[in-house]
Amino acid sequence: MQIAPLKFVTVEDFWPGIAELGNITVPKGFVTDLHSTPRILWTIYPPHLMPIEAALIHDYGYRINLKSISDDFYYIALRAYGAPKQRARLFTNAVKLFGDPARTRRPQLLAEHQLNHLRGMS
Repeated sequence: MQIAPLKFVTVEDFWPGIAELGNITVPKGFVTDLHSTPRILWTIYPPHLMPIEAALIHDYGYRINLKSISDDFYYIALRAYGAPKQRARLFTNAVKLFGDPARTRRPQLLAEHQLNHLRGMS
């Protein structure tokens, strides 16, 4: 469900059902920006061509400090949800290069946004 421009919240727990990802489950109420590709790169990395499930798994992995495996989970999910191998590698390399600065800049803001949104849901 969209809660703000480029901000979405899960309305139920999300389990991807991909064996290689184990039992990772994104909880209800998790706030994400999905594919946060900067607009200037959209001609090279068009976010609408990638499965949102992969972005959801990746963002959640970063949020719970699983950076070391989150990028690999992203690639696995991209492939499992139908992204071509070359495009999945391209996007995975992009998050490996640019994902960490985004993770370290935004967690407090997103955590506050999550809390405010969840308070509004009760």
